[in-house]
Amino acid sequence: MQSQNCKRAPAWTERGVLDLIGVWGDESMLSELRSKRQNANTFAKISKGMIDRGYNRDPQQCHMKIKELSCKCFHAPPVISVPEASTDKKVKKMHSQ
Repeated sequence: MQSQNCKRAPAWTERGVLDLIGVWGDESMLSELRSKRQNANTFAKISKGMIDRGYNRDPQQCHMKIKELSCKCFHAPPVISVPEASTDKKVKKMHSQ
C-alpha cells in the first residue's frame, strides 16, 4: 500500500512545457548543461525560473521533462520540405507526380 503523503505532481500543460523550453533554451542554461557533467545546480536554476513564472516544479521534475523532450526531439523523424527553388517548372512538375 502506498503512503498517503506521496502526491503526484500535476500534469504538464502545453503552456508549462513552452515556459520550460523558454527557461531551458536560454543560452546561459544551455552552455551550463553542455559544460558540466553534474547538472543538479543547473536544474535547480531551471526550477527557480519556473517558480518565477508561476509554476511549482522541483529540479527533478524539470530534469525528467527536459530528458523526455530531448528524447522526442532527437528521435523524431526528419521533416521533408519542398526546396526553395520550387518555382522552377521542372521542380514543380517533379513534385506534382
